[in-house]
Amino acid sequence: MKSFKNILVYVDTFASHPHTAFHKAIEIAARNHGAVTLMDVVEDVPWFMNAISHKAQDILDTTEGMRRDKLEELAEEARNLDLPVKTLLVHGKPFEEITKAVLRNDHDLVMKTANAGSNSTNLCGQTGIRLVRKCPCPVWIVTPAAPEKFSHVAVAIDPAPHDMSRNSMSKKLMESAISITCPDTGVLTIVHAWTLYAESMFASRMTPQELREHIETVERQVMEMVEAFLIPFQDFLPEGHVELVRGEPGLAVPEYVNQSNTDLLIIGTTGRSGLPHFFSGHIAEMVLNEIQCSVLVIKPDDFVCPIHI
Repeated sequence: MKSFKNILVYVDTFASHPHTAFHKAIEIAARNHGAVTLMDVVEDVPWFMNAISHKAQDILDTTEGMRRDKLEELAEEARNLDLPVKTLLVHGKPFEEITKAVLRNDHDLVMKTANAGSNSTNLCGQTGIRLVRKCPCPVWIVTPAAPEKFSHVAVAIDPAPHDMSRNSMSKKLMESAISITCPDTGVLTIVHAWTLYAESMFASRMTPQELREHIETVERQVMEMVEAFLIPFQDFLPEGHVELVRGEPGLAVPEYVNQSNTDLLIIGTTGRSGLPHFFSGHIAEMVLNEIQCSVLVIKPDDFVCPIHI
């Protein structure tokens, strides 16, 4: 099963919210005998600031010193637990510098505390969305109010008969979900969204009873397919662990997650664009914007990072 061992934590040291991603990273690293790098990014002073104020560089230097001190303060907290911790402070755009750090140092997970706010439009933020699109390793965005132990983890899978790409991605998702879920206190739910092909056509040609029976038949077939895919994982799963949600994934998955008190949603990405596998285009961001819990986005083996070092 997947174990994250080389974790990069993006810490916005000037943020007002708790650094929950840092504390979750420490927990994971301790469990997996891994290492943590704490990183912050100082964005360059806009050119017009230098033009109107000779103090702009002094302000930047002071800001950099404060950020470095805060990183070291957090690092010392981790070192007191005998964990190997490094700090990294760079200049540039956060999502670009984080991605470059991943490429240089072969990090296997990036963690970031979500922005404080009442919904995920604020929670993910621009940096979070861009990391999901471009970063080559998994990205875990942790809400400020995330519990110390996740009591309910949901993983959205999309297997299909004879589709190696979808099945491979779903396998990676399952491995991550099982490794993260605490066997003593956590519940793992496998979520699969499905739709009825040509439903409006069937509805116009069937009686209501016939349509209901057709829907039940298709749903039974979908469940059999999902359960067959899950056979290699059955020793790690409790009874009643599959939740079929009917509807477009971009709507059905967030609705289930928000109504089921899910602490963490795990989803996958595929292709060169980095968009979630069965969430294409704007629907991917719809999911991230609608959910109210932490989210872990897993990347496929053939993910192509558009940023180079």
